[in-house]
Amino acid sequence: SQKDQCISFLYLANDILQNSRRKGSEFVNEFWKVLPGALNKVVKNDDEHGKRVVLRL
Repeated sequence: SQKDQCISFLYLANDILQNSRRKGSEFVNEFWKVLPGALNKVVKNDDEHGKRVVLRL
């Protein structure tokens, strides 16, 4: 479903951010431009599972 796909993308973004911090800040800087909006979308439009995922990330 679209909810599951969005959560999977958030996990992927988190992994990229965690690993790229060691190598440089270019990915971190770019992700921070869009990440707040993506997190807000999941919190506002998703169920409790999605909200728990966002809080855990």
